[in-house]
Amino acid sequence: MLAGGLNTPRFTLKDWSTSTCTNNYSCLQLQIKFAREFGFYLIQIYVPCSMLVIVSWLPFLLEPTAVEARVSLGVTTILTIVTLIYGINQNTQPTSYAKALDVWTSFCMGMVFAALLQFSTVNYVCNVQWVKARKQLAQLKNDSEREEIKSEEAKLLSQFLLKERIDQISRIFILPFLQYLMQF
Repeated sequence: MLAGGLNTPRFTLKDWSTSTCTNNYSCLQLQIKFAREFGFYLIQIYVPCSMLVIVSWLPFLLEPTAVEARVSLGVTTILTIVTLIYGINQNTQPTSYAKALDVWTSFCMGMVFAALLQFSTVNYVCNVQWVKARKQLAQLKNDSEREEIKSEEAKLLSQFLLKERIDQISRIFILPFLQYLMQF
C-alpha cells in the first residue's frame, strides 16, 4: 500500500490504482497520479524573477547623471537572473518544447535586458550629442559669438532634459506593471 497523503516539495500524490495486464504473461500495472505543488514554484522561481525585474526598473528612478549606479544595477540584475535561470534549468527535466516556466523566465530576462538597453541607448545618444556641442563651444572664441554660446548651452540643457524625459516615459510604462504586481 502506498502511504496516503504522500507528498514532496514539488508534488503531491493525488491518486493511484493497480490493475492486471491483459497480455499473454502475468504482470501488475501501477498508475500513480501526482499534482504539482504551485507554492514551491511560486516561492523558488516566480517571486524571485518578479523581484529582479522590479529591481532592474530602479535605475529609472535614479538621476540621469548617476551612470555608475545605473550600470551596476543593470549588470547585477542581468547576472543574477542568468544565474537563477541556470539553476532552474539544472533542476527541471529537459524537454523539446517550451514550458510555461521557460516562457516566464524568458519574459523576465527580456524585461531586465530591455531596462539595461534603455539606459545604454539613452546614455549613448546623449553623450554623443554632448561631445558634439562641447566641441562647438570650444571652437567659438569671439565675444560676438556669445549668443551662439548661449544657444549651445541651451541645447546641452535640452539634451539633459531629453534624457530625463525618456526616463519619465519609461517610468510611466512600468507603473501599470508595478500596480498589477502589488495586487498579489
